Formats: sequence, structure tokens, C-alpha cells
Amino acid sequence: MANDITRQVEKAKPGTLFFVSDFVAGRDNKAVSRIMVALEARGEIERIGNGIYCKPIKTQFGKLYPTVEDVVNHIAKRDHVQVLPSGATAENILGFSTQVPVTHFYITSGSSRQLIVNGHAVFFKRAVPRNFAYKNKLIAILAQALKSIGQKRVGRHELVVVRELLSKNPDIQHLDHDLQILPIWMRKIANGPICEKWWQVGEKTRARIKNVRSTRRLYRC
Repeated sequence: MANDITRQVEKAKPGTLFFVSDFVAGRDNKAVSRIMVALEARGEIERIGNGIYCKPIKTQFGKLYPTVEDVVNHIAKRDHVQVLPSGATAENILGFSTQVPVTHFYITSGSSRQLIVNGHAVFFKRAVPRNFAYKNKLIAILAQALKSIGQKRVGRHELVVVRELLSKNPDIQHLDHDLQILPIWMRKIANGPICEKWWQVGEKTRARIKNVRSTRRLYRC
């Protein structure tokens, strides 16, 4: 068992993440943990969280470690669940706030949990399927960011950020679907920039989008 795990670690590319649970299938959890600790002692891997290790990328400027987002995406892929940044994390990712959060918040279609990654607390909160029904990921994260900010706290800065985000978003074909899912007050905020985007894409692109009339009516363009 030790040889198998050691070979997998040695063959892995720099930047690879390892979870103790990845090696546990059919094996003793404590035995796997001891092997990972031994590999860490040898300098093959480094521990970045409880049961989480990585093979850092070595550069002339030092070592590069996986980000919290890398770890979150790995967990989502491994557990076959959906995750979205929420709260202050969503605000920071979209540029509503420049303050990098020490605590990271995510909603998930899986189980609620908490973990520590490189000294940062990461919270996963189970959420209803409606939060993951958006086809456009930007809109899904935007909904979480605006929810965190709150309707009464949306000001000029927030409106400018929304305008910039949506004006640069090329995926207009799914916006009509996603607008109908957004809460009404968020829909009103997004409506203006989307209208502009609608006319910027050109007649040929608009003609390819299904339900053109209902889409324009939704956008009020």
C-alpha cells in the first residue's frame, strides 16, 4: 500500500492536490494518514489542511501552493457536487469589494462542512437547487454577491460593477433564462446592462437566439 501511494505522489505533477480520502478506498484511514505524514517528512508533499496535501510548484521565487478555489473545485469534482462562492467571497471575486476575505464562503448542493486551507477557514453551506439552476455562471455568482450586499445597500459603485461585468459577458443566449430566475430586484439591476448587450451583439446573433420576442420583452428593450 505504501509503495502504491508513494508512486502516485512521485508521478504527480507539481501543483497536484492529494486528499487522504482519495487513497482510503479499501484501505485503513489511519494507515494512509501515516503514509502521507511520512511523505511530508521526506519533502515530497506539504500539508495545507486537515487531510489535505499538495505537491507545490517550485519556482526561482519560491513555492506556489494551490489556492482555496483550487481546493474547492477539487472537492466539488471529487464529490460530484456543485459549488458557488457566496457572501464576501462572491463580492470579492466579482470586484464589488477589494478586501480579500480571510474566511471563504461557498454554497453547495452537497453536505455542509467546514475546513481550513492554508490558514483560511472555508465554509460550505448546503443550498436549495434553485441557486444552481442558472446556465450562466457569472449570473449565478452575481446573484450570490447581490444577496450578500443587500437590496438597500446597492449604490452607484455596485451598479457600475454590474454594468462592467455584464457588458463583457459574451454568453447572452442564456441570459433570458437566468433573468427569470433572479429575484425581481436583482433583475431590475441587471436589466439595463443586458439591454445594452442585446443591441451590441448584432442582428445575426439576435436572430439565432430562441424566443426573440419574449426575450426582448423580458429585457424591455
